[in-house]
Amino acid sequence: MSVVSYEIAEAEAFGYRRLFDQSVQNCLGESEDLARHNIYVFSLSEKVRYNLDNCFSMHHDVTSVQLKAGTSLSGQFGFVLYHHWKPLATYFPTEREFDAVFESLRLDHDHTTESMLTFKLKFRGKDPVDFCIPVDLFLTMLDIEFGGHPEVVYVGQTFRLDKRFNTHEQLNRAASRLQDNEELRINLLKFKYGFGGTPGTSEPHFDRMWDYVLHRQQTDFQSYRDSISLLERCLIHFYKPRYNTQHVTAPIHKDPLICDLLRTYDVRGVILGTGMNGYQWQFWSPNRAIETDESGIVSYDFRNVDAGFTVGVNPALLDA
Repeated sequence: MSVVSYEIAEAEAFGYRRLFDQSVQNCLGESEDLARHNIYVFSLSEKVRYNLDNCFSMHHDVTSVQLKAGTSLSGQFGFVLYHHWKPLATYFPTEREFDAVFESLRLDHDHTTESMLTFKLKFRGKDPVDFCIPVDLFLTMLDIEFGGHPEVVYVGQTFRLDKRFNTHEQLNRAASRLQDNEELRINLLKFKYGFGGTPGTSEPHFDRMWDYVLHRQQTDFQSYRDSISLLERCLIHFYKPRYNTQHVTAPIHKDPLICDLLRTYDVRGVILGTGMNGYQWQFWSPNRAIETDESGIVSYDFRNVDAGFTVGVNPALLDA
């Protein structure tokens, strides 16, 4: 029998209001990079905004930024364009190459808002272009510990990001119940998947646990889609999000879909990474099955359902 492991490999997030921006819609429909971000999470956190009274351009490509959440103010953060805006490395592999063509970056106060910084970015010999940074992107880029960890309020799966959120009932429900001090965020998650142990045998192969062979499959393979379904159900049973109306009350080991997948793939347990490096990716829920440790890893042994979810990698799952 085998053990299935899941770990968040990549994540993208945006405030739900940006869902109606054409640029976001284009990205959801056209980006190949998002093709494997098949798990989505709606999360709530404290509303964070730019404190415009204390955001200003400094020297070269450096901008000083302060945030606010309610009456709380953050410290000053130095946003350095080349170091923090990772896509630049695709065009300028070294900072020296970037400096050779970069001319200026100036905060455009006339078009900047509390939720979006707008800059005039100029390269030598070129006209200035607008460059914008939404506050949710700023938080994740600089991995800022401000505004609280995101609470998971809904978990779902999709293979059509461009269609899924247009008429999503629970997204609309969550948005309609937002308090003035809350922010609703859509998190698109790409997981790595792996097997420990060889299906149909008792021989463990935990030296291959982190090979994550499944993530190399095409997304239209049934085994890949089954792995997404198993992951989605495990996340729902673990977090018990407030807006998931199904699969949150029945025991996980009695879930018909999970039972079918366990039989089909001869699975005895699941090891689940519930978070990713970075303050803004430390998901939680007041209803979660157990409180995690710093690793964010939990396990479920379907041979010992009385134990429920356990913190970390369950040693019992390492036994043949």
